[in-house]
Amino acid sequence: MTHNFVASYTVHLPFDRLLQPKDRLGGGWALSGITHFSTGLPVTLFNNGDTSLLGTQPNGVNNFGLDEPNFTPGALQLNPNPRNGHAYFNTTLFTLPHSDS
Repeated sequence: MTHNFVASYTVHLPFDRLLQPKDRLGGGWALSGITHFSTGLPVTLFNNGDTSLLGTQPNGVNNFGLDEPNFTPGALQLNPNPRNGHAYFNTTLFTLPHSDS
């Protein structure tokens, strides 16, 4: 993820000012939530072929002993309708890493 923004908030609603006479139903209302905005692919791509020859050492991203593919920067060309026979995104941007042994 290139960008990650998370905000949590609570807004106290002034129902007690609107209701006369003041009663128990009018006070203590609040609206709260969590908002999350991020960029990047919402999935972790992996290569379980162990081309890095590290075995089962976790990589810190998904805590599994999986290798991540090499990424060549470029347009992902996201496809909103994969039923048309094309991939969800431009798969040519990802290649398997080569082991040097």
